[in-house]
Amino acid sequence: MDIHLAESGVKTMNPDSVAINNKTYYNFIFKKHHISEEQFTKSLNFYTDNPELLQEIYAKMIEEMSKNEADAHKIN
Repeated sequence: MDIHLAESGVKTMNPDSVAINNKTYYNFIFKKHHISEEQFTKSLNFYTDNPELLQEIYAKMIEEMSKNEADAHKIN
């Protein structure tokens, strides 16, 4: 989910800084989850080749994001 959130944030930035910020965000996320870029790429390729498994992950991700959004509305 972190990758998608980072990419969404980068889309709002100046196009000249997208590549730099994208790399910075990706490196932060890799470090946060204790993985390498190579591990991420292998995982992404695996799930791309197995779309039914990827769909399960996206369903869980949407559920989590919906819950986070509902929780944020409760605070405000």
